[in-house]
Amino acid sequence: MKKSNVLVQKLMVVIFILSLVGCGKNGVNDIDSQKCEAKAKALADATTLYTSSPTEANCIALKNVLQGYVNEGPGCGVSESDLTAARTLIETLTCQ
Repeated sequence: MKKSNVLVQKLMVVIFILSLVGCGKNGVNDIDSQKCEAKAKALADATTLYTSSPTEANCIALKNVLQGYVNEGPGCGVSESDLTAARTLIETLTCQ
């Protein structure tokens, strides 16, 4: 895996985590903070695992966590631009 891809992925995770941690700051009511924090932790863990060991299984796991982020993101107040970035990362990750 190319070094630049790892850097991009780490940067994306930082953006995602900041979005999820700031759940209540985007005007979304009735947010389950624990669920949002759990999603952020799962995303951070999956990214760390994949970047340290880029196996097919870890790639698939990361894609699944990213999809969960996309599915649950609006409920955590995640911006549309962050959701678009997550969708793009899902599409560009090649699991082999």
